[in-house]
Amino acid sequence: MLTFDEKRYHCFLATGSSQYLEFLLTMGCEQILISFAYKEPWKLKSLIKQNNIKLLCDSGAFTSWNLAMRKKTEGDPNWKNFLVDIYKYIAFVKEHEDIIWRCVNLDVIPGEQGREPGQDEIEIAAQQGFDNLMIMKSHGINAIHVFHQGENLKWLDKMIVEGGCDYIGVSPCNDYSTERKQAWLDQVFRYLGEKYPYIKTHGFGVTASVLVKRYPWYSTDSSSYSLNAAMGAILTPYGRIYVSDDPIGLGDPDHINNKPQGIKDHINKYLETRIGYNIKSMMDKETKMSVQCYHCKEFHEVPTKSAAYKSRNFANIAFFMDLEEQVNKGECALNFTKQQMLI
Repeated sequence: MLTFDEKRYHCFLATGSSQYLEFLLTMGCEQILISFAYKEPWKLKSLIKQNNIKLLCDSGAFTSWNLAMRKKTEGDPNWKNFLVDIYKYIAFVKEHEDIIWRCVNLDVIPGEQGREPGQDEIEIAAQQGFDNLMIMKSHGINAIHVFHQGENLKWLDKMIVEGGCDYIGVSPCNDYSTERKQAWLDQVFRYLGEKYPYIKTHGFGVTASVLVKRYPWYSTDSSSYSLNAAMGAILTPYGRIYVSDDPIGLGDPDHINNKPQGIKDHINKYLETRIGYNIKSMMDKETKMSVQCYHCKEFHEVPTKSAAYKSRNFANIAFFMDLEEQVNKGECALNFTKQQMLI
């Protein structure tokens, strides 16, 4: 297995809970992203340190912004208090600097929920984000600044030339299709290839394999391993396969029950070989558990789902770890070459 420094490409898997952090550690994941917005995983600081994890700390700007916008809609006059305070974030990073490999700058989200921001709002947010970068640098923190889809390319120049960034974030819009993200990323990487070919890039929320393989990323992050598991799906070399016994999923053409027996056998063999679980272990069979009633204090048998989500998470974590290995071994040739960048 390649060490961190030997890898060309690094896949960080994101978690917001201690349980999912333990899933990642169980699978031997070496690169993990944890947000400042989620307090629970940070309680396992000693475990992170013990496992020598390369930890990327995200500012939690988007998560906190969503909460603040909801509070604003509810009429809370103190909604701004739910946004991330840069000085509290700086203090947190310094407190945990013994386990944080790199941290992400506190960027600013433009506009409001429910509508696309205007160009003026995007410009203001980009400037505020850059100001935050310089504040973090003044406190001795070399943060990763982020270039967002919709921003003018001049902000790439500014963060590299004025901000002195050697490692930047590139963030496609979550709501856009893969095709629309790809068109924008083509533009960004051509620009970088022409002017700043030495810059390292991190793809925020870049989960589609086609986008991972297309560009010369230094790193990307993803939380889709857990999202797919929660929806009853596993990611495999044969594509995304639904395995939950939920009635809605059973009718999907990509459900395992709707696949030819030969494909089922191949997937089952792959799972057993790779993670030691089979398809059956990933299906949500309803079981009974004994629960004590709060009022009468008696124990009652109540229906509950099995822990199939655990094995589904293991399968999906393994998929991203294998993808990283394939890219680093050159088994997934990059489609977007340096020559194409200069076209």
